[in-house]
Amino acid sequence: MRSRLLAVLLTPLLAAMPAVAVADTPTVDHPPWSGRLLSSERLDLTGAALPDGTGGYRMRYLSTTPRGGYAVVSGFTLLPPGSAPAGGWPVIAWDHGTTGIGDRCAPSRNPGAAYGPTLGEFLRDGYAIAATDYPGLGTPGVHPYLVSESEALATVDSVRAARRLAPELSARWFAAGHSQGGQASFATAELAGEYGDGLDFGGSIVYAPAPNMTGAVGERSLDDPVLQAFYSMMLVGLKTQHPRLSYGDYLGRRARRLLPAVHQACFNDLATRFIEAELPAEQFEPKSEAAAERLRDWFAENEIGQERADGPVFVAQGSADPIVTQPGTDMIVAESRKHGSTVEYHVYPGADHGSVLTAASADVFAWLSRH
Repeated sequence: MRSRLLAVLLTPLLAAMPAVAVADTPTVDHPPWSGRLLSSERLDLTGAALPDGTGGYRMRYLSTTPRGGYAVVSGFTLLPPGSAPAGGWPVIAWDHGTTGIGDRCAPSRNPGAAYGPTLGEFLRDGYAIAATDYPGLGTPGVHPYLVSESEALATVDSVRAARRLAPELSARWFAAGHSQGGQASFATAELAGEYGDGLDFGGSIVYAPAPNMTGAVGERSLDDPVLQAFYSMMLVGLKTQHPRLSYGDYLGRRARRLLPAVHQACFNDLATRFIEAELPAEQFEPKSEAAAERLRDWFAENEIGQERADGPVFVAQGSADPIVTQPGTDMIVAESRKHGSTVEYHVYPGADHGSVLTAASADVFAWLSRH
């Protein structure tokens, strides 16, 4: 998954430009622009499901692309009520689940709306929050949906940006995320040793991580419209890294008509459009084995669990999750352990994709107390 990161000097004129590639230069752990804070503004958290007295800021910062260029990324920072302890508040770098690809789907537009109870628990326990929107959500460019390295780079840099915004934050930090964010937080654990210099990484908390998709190409019939929506978003994400990807190789004519909605609609609306379209599974089959093999290769680049994590990982999975099913998470955990990772894995009987967050709460905070 890893590309070595390229360093060039970033001039002030580049700060507001969209992501670009850079030429080969000597490698460093992270480029000079990583985590540079571009702007911040105070958030009105009235009505948010967060502790009274929580401080909040929307931020824009620079991160690194998988090809070694830079991207403008948005996100938000939340500060616990009261004064910071000696040494500063430790940080949870929060990775959100799927919201969509359109700019209006960026979580920083409504912080706490989807994950307020979970973020509130971290805040009450004395953790600050640095939450990335990921590249392309609310900022220039197309969101590289489920491109794990892109997510992980933006996650690390959200901590750097948050610490520039709020100097009372500690260098001690953890990644945590759900669904798409579960993939992101797992990938962050695999990247932190290479890219996270200057910070003190404690580990990753992973709730119901988006599954590795390589083995599913050509093996699973996509007759569920919600899965069809997810799959179409994955193709858009892959195309940001592989421009030669042709949608015609993977989507039928009727499915391709929904691509404008895939680029613009937030996920609940997008899923409704796919339900209303009543597309047969044949609309989502690769047109040839050669096309299928290319797709397997592209999906393989974004698999998690294929290398040793640079810190301990806590994984929570619901046994009744219909979106991220337990066998896929079982495989990710087993592969990661084979590579030498330290993974604590909990399966919660009866928990589904959303309720796993609550089911895992006590175990998550017990794990944090040990790390």
